Amino acid sequence: MNKQKEISVHTQRKMETKKKVLSVALEIFKEKGYAQTTMDSIAERSGISRRTLFRLFPKKEDLLIQSGEEMISKLLRTTLEDAAPLPNLFNRVREILARASAEEREAYVAWLKAMHDESDVRSAMMVKLMDIIQLIINKAKQLPEIKDEQELWAVAGAFMGGVVAGWAQHEQELTIDPLNVIAQNLEIIYKKFVQV
Repeated sequence: MNKQKEISVHTQRKMETKKKVLSVALEIFKEKGYAQTTMDSIAERSGISRRTLFRLFPKKEDLLIQSGEEMISKLLRTTLEDAAPLPNLFNRVREILARASAEEREAYVAWLKAMHDESDVRSAMMVKLMDIIQLIINKAKQLPEIKDEQELWAVAGAFMGGVVAGWAQHEQELTIDPLNVIAQNLEIIYKKFVQV
């Protein structure tokens, strides 16, 4: 039992360190840009050794991918944890985007910029987005109002398409708030295709 407690404490500490490193990395990406950020500067500001950083995140792109995963996962955890109808997913996501703090918006924009600058990261995030579509599908399959599986795929794909379109629009016009654009896209999709 004592050994399990030690493992649990170690695991908890590792998760806290990873979370801190991700936050620091996003902060530095925002300040210097992704390309100019070094793993050494992330380790130093995080208060950990370079070796520890590389054990947690073998490549700099892993930091960027995981920080994006964290943002998306936080959003999905909040919206998918109960068994509410799929149309409510659109409404809840729009509400969460509207309530995002200035700091969350800045972090999101910094993440988008870094993702734009690194093609390998964009590719990895597209794979993650496909995983998210599958997560939405699996959750929605439990809902009684969804009877046609192809409709389910189309709605989940449209949802993620609204997110990706917001990213693309932000790349074309950097002054716009991508979270507002994503919320607007989801509202349009909801009204045109989901709302009955």
